[in-house]
Amino acid sequence: MGTVSVRRTRKQYSDDTKRAVYAMLLEGSAGGHLPEGLSLQVSSAMGVSLRCVQRIWHEGRKGGGVHAVVNKRAKNCGRKRIDVLPDAVAAIPLEDRTTLEGLARGLRMSKSTVFRRLKEGRIERRSNAISSFFSPAGADDHVAAEDTLINQFPFGIRIRLQSG
Repeated sequence: MGTVSVRRTRKQYSDDTKRAVYAMLLEGSAGGHLPEGLSLQVSSAMGVSLRCVQRIWHEGRKGGGVHAVVNKRAKNCGRKRIDVLPDAVAAIPLEDRTTLEGLARGLRMSKSTVFRRLKEGRIERRSNAISSFFSPAGADDHVAAEDTLINQFPFGIRIRLQSG
């Protein structure tokens, strides 16, 4: 029979929550000791796990009070972002950046990083080479530009778009 493992995400409590938990523990303590069941009561009242309440009490006693229970994380923590420079995107030839894979290859990044930057709005999709130059109101300019592109198409093939 297979076992199912449930991975719980670690909760980061705010400084205010930790201070409130420590204050409640201090109110109920007698001579620096917690009476039996107080940490469980605080845990259920604040919605914090019992082990976190016990850790907050220990950190407060060891570190010197309310200021010892605050988070010690820096303002900018974690892995630094890999930015996509607009100049680097513009330097890649148009035929090499028609797909996300081609753009990722040209930027020397992974496809997932490029896709993440697309979702964040740092990179924009363009449907074709000339769509970025026209507003929606300039449909006549768009058709005229397509005609000039079609006229320049090799092998003399000409396609007429029917207006409907």
